[in-house]
Amino acid sequence: MKKLNTILIAFLSYIGGFAAYNLVLHVVWEQSLGGEWDTVLFWGGLAFTLFAVPIYI
Repeated sequence: MKKLNTILIAFLSYIGGFAAYNLVLHVVWEQSLGGEWDTVLFWGGLAFTLFAVPIYI
């Protein structure tokens, strides 16, 4: 159960950070990701996995 909570917290943290990034991009710079959602999610997820997930372990 503890491992599931750790994975869930890391996943929610990533999704929350991505949502905040998208909100700031839209509100402050009036830009959108357009067709680059997949690329941003993939590379952002990879970077998050490499740098942030070890914090949760």
